[in-house]
Amino acid sequence: MFIQADPRNAKHTLAWTIVRMYHGEEAAQAARQDFEQTIIRKEAPDEIVDYCPVDISGTQMALAEIIHQAGLARSNSDARRLIMQHAVSIDGHRVTGPHSIIDLEQQTPFVLKVGKRRFARIVWKREG
Repeated sequence: MFIQADPRNAKHTLAWTIVRMYHGEEAAQAARQDFEQTIIRKEAPDEIVDYCPVDISGTQMALAEIIHQAGLARSNSDARRLIMQHAVSIDGHRVTGPHSIIDLEQQTPFVLKVGKRRFARIVWKREG
């Protein structure tokens, strides 16, 4: 007899089982918690890489350039496309302007999210 199961739960169980087989119970539980936090509840992960933008004149910088420099997009135009597709948020607030300018002195630190799984904490330090 075939028992119908929820496909989502079946995938979660399969993933947990495979990770447990190769990396142990603790790693499987950590991976499940990370997935639930970042994908299901759409929260920032506990550990986020800090990134400090470089090569700036003054304290203002285009958001697309920050995204590109942080390694969250392949190019500035890719970053602008992601912004226009509503795939970028700052501290949980969606950004819609593809030519947005960030005042690093006033607005940092902040958590930048691109897509569902790419995060960076943007920090800024005045040189000199």
